[in-house]
Amino acid sequence: MSLYKVVYLYNFNPSESMPVKSSTTSDKNSQNRLVRSFMDQQILNKLKENHYAIKVSELAEKIGIDGLTTTSVRAFLSSNPDVYAYVDRRWIPASRVYSDSKSLHECIYQVVYRYGAPIDLDLLVKEISYSRGVYQEDCYTTVERIVSKSKDYILTEKNQVALFEWVFEGLDQPMEYTLRKNRINLEEFNKIFPKVNDLNWYDEGAIEKFLKEYAPVSVKLVGALIWASMFPDNSSDVINYNSKEFGRKILSTPGYIYGLDGVIYAQKESEKWLSGVLELSRLLVPVIEADDIAPIDVKKEDIAKMSGKILKSDRTITAEELLEQFYEISPAVKSFDDDLVSLIETLANEPSIAWIGADRFSNPNRVPEIVQSIPEPLLYQNTDFLDESGDPIDFVISDEGLSSSLRKLLQHPLACDVNDEDTFIPPKPRMQQYRLVLKSIHRELGTFPLSQLPSDWINKDPEVQELIFIDPSGKEHQVWVNNKDRLMFNLIDLWFEQPVESGAVFILTKTGRTNVFNFEWMEQPDPVVFITPQRMEELREIQERSHELSSCDVLKEVLAHWSKGTDFLTVLWEMNVVRRTSRRLLASLLSSYQCFFQRSGSPVWHYDHKKVELGVDKTKKKFIIK
Repeated sequence: MSLYKVVYLYNFNPSESMPVKSSTTSDKNSQNRLVRSFMDQQILNKLKENHYAIKVSELAEKIGIDGLTTTSVRAFLSSNPDVYAYVDRRWIPASRVYSDSKSLHECIYQVVYRYGAPIDLDLLVKEISYSRGVYQEDCYTTVERIVSKSKDYILTEKNQVALFEWVFEGLDQPMEYTLRKNRINLEEFNKIFPKVNDLNWYDEGAIEKFLKEYAPVSVKLVGALIWASMFPDNSSDVINYNSKEFGRKILSTPGYIYGLDGVIYAQKESEKWLSGVLELSRLLVPVIEADDIAPIDVKKEDIAKMSGKILKSDRTITAEELLEQFYEISPAVKSFDDDLVSLIETLANEPSIAWIGADRFSNPNRVPEIVQSIPEPLLYQNTDFLDESGDPIDFVISDEGLSSSLRKLLQHPLACDVNDEDTFIPPKPRMQQYRLVLKSIHRELGTFPLSQLPSDWINKDPEVQELIFIDPSGKEHQVWVNNKDRLMFNLIDLWFEQPVESGAVFILTKTGRTNVFNFEWMEQPDPVVFITPQRMEELREIQERSHELSSCDVLKEVLAHWSKGTDFLTVLWEMNVVRRTSRRLLASLLSSYQCFFQRSGSPVWHYDHKKVELGVDKTKKKFIIK
């Protein structure tokens, strides 16, 4: 077993001896100590019920306090190494580790001492049996005899075990000496004693009556008041005070509980402590030094349980969640990064579940079927129109037949698209943010091509992944990507936020989380890809009769609109409204037919209907790719 060091936010150790505090003490630190003690007892009650070490998630569930999270419970556990031990990524009472080589008496003492309050005898016996590896039936009688007979313990009327040192020890010594030896607050004693001096403490209900008026009050102070009321007037008389008997009565008073500060409180006070648990947990900052923790060993039974959780869930489950739940490993643990990679690699090879990128896993049935292939409207189709000589009207030519400016334009990210792209070499330094342009066909389909992004901007494995886009309002949008087809899906809701049908611009920015991106629309559309609503109507009119037209004929009609000429990219995406057209086909038609031309020094393309009869430039025919 290994007990790992932990640091505190508070200079507080519940196992340290503490001076008895006045009942009037109400500072924030004192309240936090009470809350801490109360919560420690709730946690220890559950830890001691289990023979084996327990995970934080199970512990939080067993405690059952509304709003109490795994994180909150871990904060209490890992900020108090004197009370809790961290063993094999799970938790046990520290007294169980301490007891390995101690006597039974010392083991009993440590369990009660670290518990910090009277503990049920049955729970004490159970913990001793776990600590020493014996059956409860075999040690019950022995433990009961020790706590009943030993001067170090008190067995209360509630059948709880307390330490004798928590109560007032009456001595046959002068009053001032005895009070000081018990560390009694003399000012408070002198304030209360005259009011209760004549009280008959042997009467049934006397202590309860006193507590009703004076609680919260130090348990030792109550004992001191009882002892002092029996102090003899004659030095030869014997003080008729039994420390254990009155200590038992005080600690057994119905409706009252013992606090870590040695004060007895009305039971209803614990409601205030409960309300402070979550607040205090946020102040505790645990840091586990676990350099010697071995990498996790993902067993077959663990895989089965995790796979079952993933398959039953209607959402994505992350490996980080699984590490937290099944192995108690959070990002605060130094081995977290290595363990995360190890778990992802293991689960990625599990055939029953779907690895959907980064550390995300899902039921395979959640992955939309449409993600598995390119939608038909995005496929390129060859036309079979022939000219009078029986030669194809639409054809492509090799790079040698293209001008240098056109060859360069073919590499532009906005010219590329699904099934029509070259590798986009990432710039140096690598950019965390890209300006992207939405084209009309992708707006209609709710898709977006990866061709506008560097080839390694999104991890290549696995083939199908889930991405998360976060818009400026903080809303998350689920996006799917097929890396084989280089296409994103499930963007229809985002796209139809935009009235611009072609040319809307958005910014995609990487976050600190893999496959999670910030998404934001820009106000101005892209000037080259933008198509006005009126122009879209004109293009759709051409589309309606496009089955009668070759791509060259479509190009003529598209360019005829631009009397002063227009850019290659504008022509490309207007052509794609009418018919799916590849960048090379368009570049080939523009370069080969003599009715299309550029003026010297100008980047724009023109159409001259008077030159249609000239047909294909004969010098280009040798470059036609058959």
